[in-house]
Amino acid sequence: LPAVTDALKMIKLAQESNIDVIGVVVNRITGEDYEMTPEQITELLGVPVISQIPEDRNVPLSLGQKQPVVSYDPDSPASVEIKKLAANLTGRSYTPPKPKGFWQRFFERFVGQ
Repeated sequence: LPAVTDALKMIKLAQESNIDVIGVVVNRITGEDYEMTPEQITELLGVPVISQIPEDRNVPLSLGQKQPVVSYDPDSPASVEIKKLAANLTGRSYTPPKPKGFWQRFFERFVGQ
């Protein structure tokens, strides 16, 4: 809720400066019951939720490697959502990769192929 309150302040500040706010990006979504829904956030802020970036263990790992998560693991959940957002904002299309199976992930991670 503190982040939503901060977002409300930023939206108000932007509007006072005649800057259009097309929506908000909600970060670190876990899907827990205590989280606000996109509908609740939209109702509170008065602007739509245009993206929901999930909590992703690859983000801190990428930071440790000093790489953007989209470079570190392009198919990670956060990377896919960031790419969808970028495509949406630039009017381009983006098709997420098909989810990899257990064995494919296993071999990529442990065999390096």
